[in-house]
Amino acid sequence: MKKTVGQLQQNFKLSDLKVLFERLFPSPPNGKLEDYRFIVNGIDLNIQNESEFNKNKHLIINGSTLYPLQRCVGGSDVDMVTLKNIVRNELPSEVGKILKVMAQCAAHGETTLCVALCCYKYCAGCFIRSFEASKFKLECLGCKKAINYMEFFKSPDFIQTLDCLDQISTLPKHIDYQVCSCGSPMVNETMYAKQQCMQCKRIFCFFCNNEWLDGQMKNEKYTCRKDCSYEIMTTQDSVPLAANPSLQVPNKRVCPNCFKDGGY
Repeated sequence: MKKTVGQLQQNFKLSDLKVLFERLFPSPPNGKLEDYRFIVNGIDLNIQNESEFNKNKHLIINGSTLYPLQRCVGGSDVDMVTLKNIVRNELPSEVGKILKVMAQCAAHGETTLCVALCCYKYCAGCFIRSFEASKFKLECLGCKKAINYMEFFKSPDFIQTLDCLDQISTLPKHIDYQVCSCGSPMVNETMYAKQQCMQCKRIFCFFCNNEWLDGQMKNEKYTCRKDCSYEIMTTQDSVPLAANPSLQVPNKRVCPNCFKDGGY
């Protein structure tokens, strides 16, 4: 996902945002402003109504990330690989910038230079492995306190990358948000399966991200009816519970964390 930098005056208006957008994303090849919805901090900005827009424009502050999402009005999981790779590649050097103290590493028990994370101290290697295992969340293993990135890391650019990763990781939980295989984010306003990306012109099923096959797929709401992953994950049969056959349970579940499905 490409990041583009722009600047607005402190007391900007909706018209200023429109001018900035048209300068950064000229049409063609991009769509017009009306072809997009804008998300900041998980909040949808209403660019069709200035009074509604003004209620949330305070969320656009210095360093914030504004996501323009294509509006799909005719009828993939978010690719976070790039952001995660940036974090992994920069993490060793960023940990090197943090003040360290001589202490016993909470992970392997040896006394060495460590970084302090709330109740515990870790050597650089153990912290990096722990941070990656936690999906880049800063949380104390002792008191379970969530720690702000700004309280721990030093580089503003690295902190902003982590914040972007946090924000974008929540978007796939919304059924109307998807990302095309070309990396262009979009939002489905009709919930019909057959959609076309304005960026790469690809026609595909919005819910399983497969190329659209006329004659084999059906343009219905929430599914294309051809092994559609969303339909598979949200439909199930009831089967008797082994420990208590009088109870009926779904024959499969979907992990709320990684969305992998499993059978009972």
